[in-house]
Amino acid sequence: MSDTTPITEAPILPDNQPEERPLFFIMAIMSYLTALTLLFGLMGFRVSQSWQQDLAGSMTIQLLEAADPLDPNPGPKIIEHIREVSPRHKASVVSEKDSRALLRPWIGDLELPGDLSLPVLIRLDALPQDKLTELQSKLEVSGFEVDIDDHSVWRKNIQRSWRGVQLGMLAIILIILTASISISSYATQSVLRARQNIIDVLSHVGAKDQFIAKLFVSRFGGLGLKAACVGSILALISVLVLGLFIGFTGSDLQKIVGPKLSDLIILGLLTAIMGIISGVTAGHITRSKLRTDRVSL
Repeated sequence: MSDTTPITEAPILPDNQPEERPLFFIMAIMSYLTALTLLFGLMGFRVSQSWQQDLAGSMTIQLLEAADPLDPNPGPKIIEHIREVSPRHKASVVSEKDSRALLRPWIGDLELPGDLSLPVLIRLDALPQDKLTELQSKLEVSGFEVDIDDHSVWRKNIQRSWRGVQLGMLAIILIILTASISISSYATQSVLRARQNIIDVLSHVGAKDQFIAKLFVSRFGGLGLKAACVGSILALISVLVLGLFIGFTGSDLQKIVGPKLSDLIILGLLTAIMGIISGVTAGHITRSKLRTDRVSL
């Protein structure tokens, strides 16, 4: 009885070849940028939706002229009218400190004089149109002149701004995907030139173009998928670090910024698409080169 050493079949296209490493790193970088753009886009969508919901669920009443000019605190009387119209809706007078904070985006850190009286603001839950009309009538009868803001202008501005951001992010993703196709095409041609001897041998033994193309589809599809996984994981780590930083600052945005299950599903689909792009591009370039070589012969 003699000892036999098991024979392992070497792959036709060996792994970890030097000419493939630049493609791997570049594809990983492309995937990282694409995944990061996608994750930021999804988080931005949630932030936009949160802002719009907050604005849609609230209204602001600005007192222009009180019923009694000598009344130093007319806010509670307006709140009484609000409760008469709709007892279940919450309403509160915006403090002077919060009113000054609302002016900060326009005046910056400029300190206003202490004796400067700011308009009385009242924040309340959004009222249906019939209740709103009733409230306006009550306030007019009582002698109050007010301006009621339903935040519709702000919501439209946010929607318009967000649509522009969406188009910009979509353009970035399409540019990166197009660049990925170009890089895969160039890298495949380089590898084909480096492995021309393997292709010649396969052709001489009767291998069909489809079989040879499948080898490169499998090889570059797997390489692109690995690179896309690395890039996506790095992008996910970057977002998690950002979420931790926001958590340390005590911002309410932490719940929105953190990646959700739906984000991970979309990220997985993007990773698969990057791998498919690499494999399909490699197969197309391989078939084209084989046809060209056959014609030249």
